[in-house]
Amino acid sequence: MNYLKDFFYVQKTAITNTFKGIRYFFIVAFAILAGSLAVNIISNVLYSIFGVGVLSIIIGVLIYVLEIFAISFVMNILYRAVKENGKGRGFIQDNSSQFMYKIIQIAFIFYLVRLILQIGGLYKIYYLILPIILIIFNALPESIYLENYDSQGTLIHSLEFLKNNIINWGIPNLLIYGVLWLFKIPYILPFNISFNRNILDIVISLAILLLYSIFLIYRGNLFEVLNGSSMRKREYMRKFD
Repeated sequence: MNYLKDFFYVQKTAITNTFKGIRYFFIVAFAILAGSLAVNIISNVLYSIFGVGVLSIIIGVLIYVLEIFAISFVMNILYRAVKENGKGRGFIQDNSSQFMYKIIQIAFIFYLVRLILQIGGLYKIYYLILPIILIIFNALPESIYLENYDSQGTLIHSLEFLKNNIINWGIPNLLIYGVLWLFKIPYILPFNISFNRNILDIVISLAILLLYSIFLIYRGNLFEVLNGSSMRKREYMRKFD
């Protein structure tokens, strides 16, 4: 029974904090949209002009860096949305660079793992274990922008966080991922967003983008409620609610 009470308390707190900052729903959605369009437009232009031979490799690296910068910028806004908790302390400061460096370092670690497997003739294993990696490092994005660890510490913290909060974090995320899969919505930042001339499709795409932004902000608030906490501590806090 205590586990059930704790689960509902955690979810109620996270959802309440999420909707305190409604203005960030639209800011995050706009940032994702702008990042997606920038990546698509720049990549299409560069590949159409220089996408031949060795230059295509260089362009691929540039697009990769651009995607990381776009993700870092979105994380910067998510950080403000979660930390400000609807208080709105003025203009959003840009701390994207610190997230960008951390993302590059962590991505390089995974790249090394894939490279080692490839050298050892076990390249296919990487794609077999990729779903498992996405599960066990599910809280990695929030660990990146809501904690101050280095790249290695961030990876370790995301693992420990999931281990300590498997129910409160796992169940709602599993349900939401099921909905995302059902409606074929990408659960990683949707840089493949595209629009056509159909007004209805545009409206639906924007609505999905807004819902996805709410989901990201909810995850951040849920992480903040659970991080460094315990069921006993939360039970004590409920007495003052």
